[in-house]
Formats: sequence, C-alpha cells, structure tokens
Amino acid sequence: MSLNEIKILANIATSITAILIFFQLFIAVISLIMHHKREKMKATVDYYEKIEPNLQSLQRELKYKYGDALSTEQCIEIDKQAEDRAKLTRFLNLYNRLSIGIRKNIYDFDIINDICGNLMVNHIDRYRNYIKFRRKIGDDDKLWFDFEFIANRIRSIRSYQKKI
Repeated sequence: MSLNEIKILANIATSITAILIFFQLFIAVISLIMHHKREKMKATVDYYEKIEPNLQSLQRELKYKYGDALSTEQCIEIDKQAEDRAKLTRFLNLYNRLSIGIRKNIYDFDIINDICGNLMVNHIDRYRNYIKFRRKIGDDDKLWFDFEFIANRIRSIRSYQKKI
C-alpha cells in the first residue's frame, strides 16, 4: 500500500467519523427537544390538576349565585361584596396565571386547549362584563389580559377547526 492510498484511507476514516459524530449530536439534540416537550406537557397537566378543584369550586359558587352571564348590575354587586369579589378575582387570577405560563412557553398550549379550552372560552364569555367593569374602575386595560388572549386564541382555533 502506497503512502497516497494510506492518506486516502485516513481521510475516508476521518470523514466517516465526522459524519457519525454529527449524526450522534443530531440524535442527542432531538432527544433533548423531545424530553423538554414531555416535561412541559407534564408540568402543564400537573399545574392544571393542582388548580382544577379550586376552579370548579369557585365556579360552582359563582354560577349558583349569579347565573351564566353577568349583567352590569351584578358586576357592581359583586364588587361591593368583598367575599364574592375575592372569589371571582381568585378564579380569574388562576386562569390568568395559567395563561401567562402558556404565553411564556412554560405550559403547553395544545394540552390546555385539549383539557380545558372550551371552559376557558366559556368563562371568558361569562365574565367578560366583570373584566371590562374592573378594567374601567381600576384604570387597568391589561387586567386579566393573558387569560382573555389565550381564550380568544383557543376560540379562533376551534372556530377554524369547525369550518374544516
């Protein structure tokens, strides 16, 4: 075997080694991405399972007392009743925190859409008058904005899916 043949074989071996290393790095990166996605999905389910009993309890109490959609008069009444105001504020804050987590890419949007997307849309509709009322009296246009944003995003996706 000549020196040129040895150099050619060495170059081929180096190229094959480089290709194998690149392939292993590619697989490692894909594995990390998939692991992150699974962890994010698990964190989303865990957080929702943690807040769901509280959400259900608060919603049941509020719906029993005030019905499906709030009128302007009911918004004023809730705001005067410290206990009811605290319950509704807590309810909206729980959904808003979840929505902030989705927007910040901590929680998974698709999982939330599957688990409770319809509820989020219904709740934003049910409490829209109260949200507007509190924004107006508090001079805070961003109050519960993230909840509203995610619920509207879910609504638009579900509307689009119905058309297909």
